[in-house]
Amino acid sequence: MHLLKPSWVVHSDGHRNGEIYTLSVNPEGTILATGGQDHYIKLWETKYIYEAVSNPPKATKELATLKVNSSINCLRFSPCGRYIVAGASDGTIYLWKNKQPSSNNFELLTSVKGHTKDVQDLAWSPDSKLIVIGGFDGLVLVLECPDLKTLKILPIHGTSHVKGVTFDPANRFFATASDDKSVKITKINQSLDGTYTFTEEASITNPFQNSPGTTYYRRCSWSPDGNHIAASNATNGPVSTVTIINRDIWDSDISLVGHDLPTEVASFCPRIFSVDKPIPGNKTAHLANLITVIATTGRDKTLAIWNTSNPRPLLVAHNTAEKSLTDVSWAYDGSKLFVSSLDGTVIVALFEEGELGYVVPMTENESQLSRYKRKISNTKDTAITLDDDDDDDEDGNDNDVDIEEVKPVLKEPIVESTLPKSESIKKIDSTARNEKDGPGSKTTSDKQKISFTKEGRKRIAPLLLNSSGPVISNPTPTLLETKPDPIEFSEPSSAVPPGGVSMLGITNKRKKLELTGAYDNKRLRYDNETHYIRPVSLSFSSELARVRLGVPKIRTFFIRHGDEKDNILEIRNSGDQEQEPTTVLITCNGDLVFRDFLPKFGHLATGTGNKFWSVATEDGTIYLYSPTGRRLLPGIVVGTPLSFLESQNDFLMAITCTGLMYIWNVDTLTAVNSAVSVAPLLDNETSASEDSIVKGPCITQCGVTSKGKAIITLTNGDGFIYSEGMKTWLRVSEAWWAFGSQYWGSSHIEKARGKPKSSEKSDGGVVGLIEHRTNQETMLKAGGRAKLLQRLAKNRMLREGYENFEKCTSTSHLENRVSAAILAESSEELRTFLKMYAIRLAAEGLTKKLEELCSELLGPTVKNSKSVKKWENTLCGIDKHELLKEIILAVGKYREIQSVIVRYASIIGVLN
Repeated sequence: MHLLKPSWVVHSDGHRNGEIYTLSVNPEGTILATGGQDHYIKLWETKYIYEAVSNPPKATKELATLKVNSSINCLRFSPCGRYIVAGASDGTIYLWKNKQPSSNNFELLTSVKGHTKDVQDLAWSPDSKLIVIGGFDGLVLVLECPDLKTLKILPIHGTSHVKGVTFDPANRFFATASDDKSVKITKINQSLDGTYTFTEEASITNPFQNSPGTTYYRRCSWSPDGNHIAASNATNGPVSTVTIINRDIWDSDISLVGHDLPTEVASFCPRIFSVDKPIPGNKTAHLANLITVIATTGRDKTLAIWNTSNPRPLLVAHNTAEKSLTDVSWAYDGSKLFVSSLDGTVIVALFEEGELGYVVPMTENESQLSRYKRKISNTKDTAITLDDDDDDDEDGNDNDVDIEEVKPVLKEPIVESTLPKSESIKKIDSTARNEKDGPGSKTTSDKQKISFTKEGRKRIAPLLLNSSGPVISNPTPTLLETKPDPIEFSEPSSAVPPGGVSMLGITNKRKKLELTGAYDNKRLRYDNETHYIRPVSLSFSSELARVRLGVPKIRTFFIRHGDEKDNILEIRNSGDQEQEPTTVLITCNGDLVFRDFLPKFGHLATGTGNKFWSVATEDGTIYLYSPTGRRLLPGIVVGTPLSFLESQNDFLMAITCTGLMYIWNVDTLTAVNSAVSVAPLLDNETSASEDSIVKGPCITQCGVTSKGKAIITLTNGDGFIYSEGMKTWLRVSEAWWAFGSQYWGSSHIEKARGKPKSSEKSDGGVVGLIEHRTNQETMLKAGGRAKLLQRLAKNRMLREGYENFEKCTSTSHLENRVSAAILAESSEELRTFLKMYAIRLAAEGLTKKLEELCSELLGPTVKNSKSVKKWENTLCGIDKHELLKEIILAVGKYREIQSVIVRYASIIGVLN
């Protein structure tokens, strides 16, 4: 294998190389297309790249440059090789077509504004007829080639960023990967009149539960035999992996472990390989051991090559670029691999025969896909079907077209028809006969397959028509037009620090939108798309504040979902506020509950629908509504625009752009705490050097618990809870515990509880959630601080005087957990952590600490008690004597401490 990095394949402005986000190779393997930050798509002749091993070119071998209006995030050649489709950061989709078959001259055919935010990934159907596109607005678009007509808009991932798309080579499904930590499989159904419907087949979530949402891509890929999907940015414990999803059962039991940081791209080679070398004269002997090959890349700048017969990678190339790798494209023959990087370079891998395996003929691909009744739709660039009576089911239905009679044309594109559609239908049979008998025609030995339908009609399976003569296409059926579904935009403006826009998971989970492309008559319909009106205006005092947080931009409309199904809050902002006020609408099951008007633009909202609704306007006023729409209070004035507005049960939490936090109990209409600043959290690690100020951490998540406790996590992994009694912030989680404590990780918590997460109470798991967030920010990112702490912990354990370092740190970690659970009033976690802590003390022989713990739980009934403070008999709503009994029973088997606990056991009646 040779690894090349041609210095002339760059997007340069003469001073520096621009970032390359995506690339693709045409099916013939002669043209490489690259797209990136500089608003250009560049076409390169690949033969000069291949020859660079022995004969570097003296000049840049650039074939053409295609100009667009914004950065190109993804581009793909069509399977037929005639088209290039690209998605841009402004939401525009472009389609180019080469003027003549096998030419290098591409002209812009059309462009559409399909998304309101970045287009992140796209995929072609195998017949080059459909394009599936995903973007940051959470929508999945299905477009028709070549006019880019929108067939369907699918909000299957709610409002989460869609970062990966792949198409089933059998043309029955497509898969999308999103930041909602799922891969969703959508089935394609086509009726006899040519209209499409799409249904959700499956949703795979388990491999992605702990995956970070910080990756720019989640590119996935379908295997050429149709059996598997490789999905990036999965995890196995704290380790970043690529997961393999099995077809039909849609589960994942295989993880590819070989990357240190989150993976962003997984790509199957389009060819199937054999482990055995072909034997001359025996065409089938080497087909017994077939494999497929996968390439994976990610943030660790590592390229890994795998095959399905080996659990270990065939190749791992570290530090192939100076920055993250962004995209992968295989040549059609499977012998070349192209990889793009943010450092503006392209890496090319050239494989010799047998290194990956031995390529089998394409007929084997078709044979493998025939098990799934591969469907080929009518298209101008693929074979024509004479009678498409295809069924959508994957059972043994005889009505499906057999794959051996219908094969896509790759190297000989078909000439398009210039006849009217009405004439095309009448002359199709005669044209086919004339082609067969005419000069230059190619004799074929294929026989048409004849079958009979349930009604007794004869059905003849189509044959490929030769491309040497004119070919007439079937008329394109009228397609169902649908309006875009309502979508929710929860992303704030670009002024918010990176990583500082997500909401805390302990708040009420928003319901996902329906999969169907349009709502029924009872559902709320939307007539317009969301657009940004302008950023929120800040006052002069806000500009000079010690803390300045990002504020969401004002949108034309947005929605929030309550706990009940179809309970929706909608905010509509008029572009001209002097003419039309802001409208607040609440609907339930499509019926209007109430309507209200506000004098200012609304930009944040929250609520469950059962307790209350809350809307914040740009001037820093908060309005509270009952579930029926009654105003509970006059507008709450906090003085500056809000950055966060969250709710849980009866509590409402607001954080202003100047860093002041408020929490109210809406049921009693009282303040839980006065205005509290988050400045101590953000200023903690901000420092100044001689040349510049080092940026401090940013808020990644915030929320309020069902007990009214404020929770905030930062980008450095630290998690905080505000103590109203102490009047200060307390750090309950940090990266230090991850590298020094034996008890780090949620698995210990679940094992001690003896029940899964799904059975936890709504007010439980607060500490575990914060620690999970810390784990994401440190372990999975494995940034500089994480590596420093890991080295520090290991080095200290080897030095003299630090032999008990891990023991002490683990004990301190459990003590921190117990106090944090008490602070958060998390009763179930307190019960679990106290048991773990007592067992730890008993195992280590720390009798004094154990006796102190038992004494505090027993209370002033102990004869020699020196406690003079008022003693409460409950802790987080649990009887202290009950906790003491559980501790005594848990540590009773440790002989060393039995002398300590026996008297406590006798007092509370355990021995009796």
